Amino acid sequence: MRKITYVFCWTLWGIGGSVFAQTGMNTTTPKATLEVVAGQSISAENGVLIPRTTGLDLVSNDAQYTAEQDGTMIFVTEAVPTASMTSKTSEITKRGMYVYHHRPYERWIPSVSGKTSVTANKVFVMINCEATRLMTANTEAIRWNPNFEGVNKNLVRLVGNTEVVLPPFRTLKIQGMIPIGYGAGTEANKKVASSLRSDLLLVSGGADARVYSSTPGFARSSNYNRNNQGGATPAMMIIYTGSAGATIKANATREGTLRTNIAGGIAHNTIGSYLIIEEI
Repeated sequence: MRKITYVFCWTLWGIGGSVFAQTGMNTTTPKATLEVVAGQSISAENGVLIPRTTGLDLVSNDAQYTAEQDGTMIFVTEAVPTASMTSKTSEITKRGMYVYHHRPYERWIPSVSGKTSVTANKVFVMINCEATRLMTANTEAIRWNPNFEGVNKNLVRLVGNTEVVLPPFRTLKIQGMIPIGYGAGTEANKKVASSLRSDLLLVSGGADARVYSSTPGFARSSNYNRNNQGGATPAMMIIYTGSAGATIKANATREGTLRTNIAGGIAHNTIGSYLIIEEI
């Protein structure tokens, strides 16, 4: 009954003209639209507890969040599974506080972490190559180690050991360093410098997936006679993965039929072959 009376009084007050008010909790002199002051006399557990929900609950209510909900804050207790992500929930990759930004993103953005989502998760994932191996064909797909590194490594997976499956609704910059590795061979083999071209390729994706830019990488081995002429430049790709996600792979092409080793993981004698995937 008390609650009904309170609402009714405010309604009567508003009939005569506009109401200008600030609300205070545990204070009679609020200094903003809403001020909450800690008070041990009411509860020892000070703080503001906002609504909590799971990522899947947000997905099921996706259409309810429009321009009128711009600025809504919520605490997500469980991340959205990759297979269930929508454009609005694509940033909900872990437990935490999120704010709905209708403009310009139309997306839930991580908040109250001290960093924006871009700087907090700048390195999306790093993938290292398997062991160094001798090429048996002029062009071969790079074989990757499934033990990924990075804060969002759970969002990326391998098909076989050559194809990398990327999550949906992401604009990514992918850098692939594919140098020539040191391997066994005759003295004559080791004295012949070889070169290697690397390419990042889109294997599959939905109709809205886009490769904005893709440039090849190059590597050249040193040899016993001129050991300062070796080196490598990375292959690069900028891709939007679209609503269905996208699958990529890296190919290496050797110079003619020259004996060539693809470098494996990082070792004392090589920087190793790897992919670095960054969200932009």
